[in-house]
Amino acid sequence: MESHSTISDSRDYIPRRLSWFDKKLKRQSVEEEQLFERFTGPVVILGDPGMGKTWLMERYGKQPGCRFVRATSLLRRPDGTDFGNYRLIIDGLDEVSALGEEDPLNEVLTKLLACGEPSFAISCRAAEWRGKSAEIDISDDYGQAPAVVDLELLTSDEAIEALSRRVDEQKAYAAVRALQSAGLESFFQNPLYLDFVAAIVSTDDEVPQTRAGLYEKVIDQLCIERNPYHESRGFSLLSRDEALNAAGALCAAILITGHSTILREGRSTEAIPVVEPGSGPINRIHSAMRM
Repeated sequence: MESHSTISDSRDYIPRRLSWFDKKLKRQSVEEEQLFERFTGPVVILGDPGMGKTWLMERYGKQPGCRFVRATSLLRRPDGTDFGNYRLIIDGLDEVSALGEEDPLNEVLTKLLACGEPSFAISCRAAEWRGKSAEIDISDDYGQAPAVVDLELLTSDEAIEALSRRVDEQKAYAAVRALQSAGLESFFQNPLYLDFVAAIVSTDDEVPQTRAGLYEKVIDQLCIERNPYHESRGFSLLSRDEALNAAGALCAAILITGHSTILREGRSTEAIPVVEPGSGPINRIHSAMRM
């Protein structure tokens, strides 16, 4: 069972918190081990790339009464598979979208219904969750709305604790404080970015205190594909210069148009469509995205 997470030895794991808004729109949160005590029905866990969703789901899968399965693997199981009384811990709903044009959640729900409607929790990238319409789909099939929770960002203390397992504690503390002073908190709040910081701190005396300097340091790290599922496809097939030029062109398009999403295929009024393959940096990245 592979792990996509960084800071990724079991010794480095930092217990996480998950949060949601209650009916009064008040923010609530629990420690990860309390989540299934709080919610007994369907649970959806959302988070941005690199937040540690897979690692968390793998840990949940080891709890009594739970069984870990990737969403893509679940869809390959024959209809009628008996999962007993296990709560299925389904990781990577967003990975299903790479396999075809069907709605990923509908595909997963169809398979769950064909396997006796086992209890489940599922993870998904926040940007790819369909929101209320997805909650209605789950409610229609399971008779209750899912609990939709967010995987919370790492705090500065959690980041220092995690970094201290990789580098000298004093260096870890100085690195996090330097990032805070420079207004670059996002680089220690996300476990994936924190791994980049660890790589810098382990080889350099200090973390750059400008966004440009920090990005320059982590470029080589960013070009490394951490997810084994993608290591032989997509961006890993591009050279460093190709990836940077293409990413720069796409980011420029986002800044100019005010959109927040690049659409690989299909149509949307909310996203920028990537043009058909041809020549140039954007088309080169389009070809990689389709692999």
